Amino acid sequence: MAEEVKNQFQLNEVSNSDSIEILEYLNDNPIKSDLVDLVFNEGQLNLFKNWMTQQTQFQQIENQITASFNASILNIDFASLKLLWNQAKHTWFIPKWFKQRKVKQQLNGYAKSGIESDVQIDGLFEKLENYQQLKNQLNNLHYNALSSVTNLYFNGNSFDISAIEKDLKTIENTKELAQKTPSEISLNG
Repeated sequence: MAEEVKNQFQLNEVSNSDSIEILEYLNDNPIKSDLVDLVFNEGQLNLFKNWMTQQTQFQQIENQITASFNASILNIDFASLKLLWNQAKHTWFIPKWFKQRKVKQQLNGYAKSGIESDVQIDGLFEKLENYQQLKNQLNNLHYNALSSVTNLYFNGNSFDISAIEKDLKTIENTKELAQKTPSEISLNG
């Protein structure tokens, strides 16, 4: 096990006593080994960082939408509603009012509290469109290679991005420790 860790963290030129200090640091700051493998693969790491950025945006938009609407709104086909809404903007007063009322009634079925303004509906459609685009990007096949790592951080509803960032920081700190000369190693500093 110790030799495997020395190889994984490229510690071959680090003395055993320094290795023990580094291993003690890792013991105090546990990380997932699949993430370590990914960090040492530059291409995979860049892909993973892109995934993290998109996943963070995706979760933020989802939280913004579900703050005012039931989560089931995320699964509706909003394109036809948006089309009707946009068509209504360009019609005369009475037909405009009827079309907009129809869209508002449908959206109010998902709202946690009533929709009060046209701006709120425009904002919702913009967020739903961004949400759908990010969802499609995250479902892209090139991210499938990361699933063995990303699934480790899935907590049932979403991905724990802060835990990923914490583990990445721990790995970076460990790499820096391993690259210092024996006289520079100080885990308390």
